[in-house]
Amino acid sequence: MTVLGTPLLGTTDLIDGSPFFNGWATYNATATAALNDPTKLVFDYTVIGGEEGTDFRITSIYADDGSIIRDSFGSELSLGWPGVSLTGVSGADTDLQINGPHVFVGSTFGSYDGTPFVRAVNTGGIVKFYVSTVEGFSNKAVTVTGTPELTLNDGGVATYDAASSTPSSGNLTFVYTVGAGEHTGNLAITGVVANGASVQLVSDGRAVDLSTANGQYNYQINTPLITTIDAVAAGGNVPAGETIQLIVTMNEDVTVAGGTPTLTLNDGAVATFDVAATSDLADPKKLVFSYTVGDADYTTDLQITAFDADGATITDSAGNAADLSLADVTGVDTDLHVGAPWVMSMASSPGPGQLQAGDVVTFTVTMSEAVTVAGGTPVLELSDNAVAEFDAAATAALSDPARLVFRYTVQAGDVAADLQVVGFDTNGATITDSDGRDAYLSVFTVPGT
Repeated sequence: MTVLGTPLLGTTDLIDGSPFFNGWATYNATATAALNDPTKLVFDYTVIGGEEGTDFRITSIYADDGSIIRDSFGSELSLGWPGVSLTGVSGADTDLQINGPHVFVGSTFGSYDGTPFVRAVNTGGIVKFYVSTVEGFSNKAVTVTGTPELTLNDGGVATYDAASSTPSSGNLTFVYTVGAGEHTGNLAITGVVANGASVQLVSDGRAVDLSTANGQYNYQINTPLITTIDAVAAGGNVPAGETIQLIVTMNEDVTVAGGTPTLTLNDGAVATFDVAATSDLADPKKLVFSYTVGDADYTTDLQITAFDADGATITDSAGNAADLSLADVTGVDTDLHVGAPWVMSMASSPGPGQLQAGDVVTFTVTMSEAVTVAGGTPVLELSDNAVAEFDAAATAALSDPARLVFRYTVQAGDVAADLQVVGFDTNGATITDSDGRDAYLSVFTVPGT
């Protein structure tokens, strides 16, 4: 035979008699020539990751590049799609098994001090690995003899727990109790210790390879972690010159040495580790960082964006370095307003009493500093669904750039048992201080609303 081009063999992997994976084998001209037998052709097939099957079969010979197989008489085999079926041809059913049943760690569970679903697990805490034996699309029943173990990257082992396993459903549980001195920032399964044990499929006795139960599981073992951050300030609005303390609470006692760590803030400043304030707390789980607001510092919502050791070491009593990640840490958003003008108070006139349609209510808003209103007419939203509009002339007449005047004329149909200011809408205007910083306009805790 003469081959022109590169024909292919269609293949399929069967599991429990049903097709699970289709592939192809590619014609190998060099290996064919080496056979020195013109009646034979060699095809190569490469098993890919994730492929499996209990019965590997060759289903067809075909070509997608116009390949031709021609005999010595000039007759050609038509290889156009779908090609020539090889079902029933001797040897097409190879009886080969592609890979074995796969093992997956479908879920994990960590607990410490009776608290479930934790990611930081210290000495005495427990991590459970739930291992499933899967072939095709379903779990497979297994039998387990002995007590296999999974080795871990912190030097510990997870031991097979027959009592909490259901091998008839292909589900095996391995339990790891954290020992003193074991430590890693990201727990991982590294291998298997058989201990003379075996895991086999009930259906045909094939061995299950537990070594495929690997991966990382995002558990920090005996690792100091940040649990919360609390901001301490004189109020929710912090002007230049005032100090904010940020108290970082770790999950265990730590020591800071060799440098001065900092917290990076979203207003461009940093909070610096305060040794004296930390010492005053007398709690080795807590670290205090202090930040004095500068003249140019500004944000309407102060946030902590990074923890920089800055050359220092932060370790527990065993010398384990702290994980300084802020992901999922409560308190990185402090809800403090830094350097921004804010609404300090409101006053209204006339005073308490009954209002009628046509009556005018004047609201005087006092800001924390001088501001300028430009580009629109802001309004105060009222509890009777009406609004009080900014009065530029009345504001100018006050000759106090820290105060803004709003007026509301009661209309027929406006009803409120207790008229309140419920919102401050810039309505397209800008309200800024002399440095161009936008005002923080929340009114929910403002006296006089």
